[in-house]
Amino acid sequence: MGDQRMSHPTFKADQLARLKERHIAPFNNLVEELGSRDDGGRPPWIAPMYFGRESRVLCVLRDPGKRADAAAGSGFLCIENTDETSRRQKRMMQEAGIDPRDMLPWNAYPWFIDRPPSTNELELGMHPLVRVMREMPRLRAVMLMGSQAQKSWQLVLRHHADMILARGIRWVPTYHPSPSVLHRKSV
Repeated sequence: MGDQRMSHPTFKADQLARLKERHIAPFNNLVEELGSRDDGGRPPWIAPMYFGRESRVLCVLRDPGKRADAAAGSGFLCIENTDETSRRQKRMMQEAGIDPRDMLPWNAYPWFIDRPPSTNELELGMHPLVRVMREMPRLRAVMLMGSQAQKSWQLVLRHHADMILARGIRWVPTYHPSPSVLHRKSV
C-alpha cells in the first residue's frame, strides 16, 4: 500500500486545522469532553478526512492503538496512520467496495489501554459510542471489528435496541484488522 498519508506533515497539519469543521466537530467535541481517563490520556481525534456526520458505516474496534496516541503517534483515529492495523483496515474497506472516507472509526473503549477492556470499561465506553451513532443520521451499518467491539455491542443492544431497530441499523461482526489477530485466524 505504500506510505500512509499521516506520516506526511502537510496531511497531518491539514487534519489538525480542520478538527472543528461542521461534519466532524460533534465527534471531536465529544473527544474533548471525554478528556483523560486513568493513564489513557485523551481519546484520539477523528480525522476530518472522513465524511463524519454523513458517514454510513461506523467501524468499532477495541481501544485506540499506540499510533493513534497523541504522544507516541498521530493523535488521530485514522486509516492513514502508519501501522499495519490501519493499512489492513483501509484495504478491507476498499476490498468490500466501501469508500474508506464513508466510514467513521470509533472504539469500544475510547481511551488507550493496550489490553482488552474490562466489563466496567466497556460499559463506560458504551455511552460515547451511542452518542456517536446519534450524531450519524445516515448510519446504516456498524462493523464490529473484534471480540471486544462485539462484547460492547451486546451492551449497546441491551440498553438501546429500540433506537437501533427504529433506525434500521445493521451490524456486522468481523475480525479485528490487527496483523496478530488475522495471522492467528489463518493458522
